[in-house]
Amino acid sequence: MAAPTINIIGYTRTIISFRSGVDKSRVTFQANQALANWEARAGGSGVGQGVLVGGPTSILYPSDTLYPSDTLFPQDIAVIAAGAEIQFDVDAEELTEGDGIYRINVYGMNEAGEWSAYG
Repeated sequence: MAAPTINIIGYTRTIISFRSGVDKSRVTFQANQALANWEARAGGSGVGQGVLVGGPTSILYPSDTLYPSDTLFPQDIAVIAAGAEIQFDVDAEELTEGDGIYRINVYGMNEAGEWSAYG
C-alpha cells in the first residue's frame, strides 16, 4: 500500500503574531486514505522533526459537550475516515524559534503504518 497523501484545504491566516485576534491560524486538511495517526509540524523535514503544532488530540470538535476531554480521543475513535476534513489551530505561542517564516507540514499515517512524505 502506498503512503497517504495529505491535502491542505485551507487556513485562516498566513501571518500570526502575539497580538490578540491574530495569534492563531486554523488549518483544514484531508487525506486520501484512512488515518490511524497524524501530526502537524512547524519546520523540520519529516515526521517527528520540527515543533509539534497539531495532532490527534488537537482536533477541533463541533462542541465542548460532544468531546469535553482530550482523553476521549484517540482511544474511542481508532481511525479517521479517508476524505474527512480535519482542523487544528497553529498558535503563535507554539512557534518557539521566534519571529520568522515557518512552514507547517502535515503528516498522516495509514493503517499499515506508512507515513506521508515531506513536501
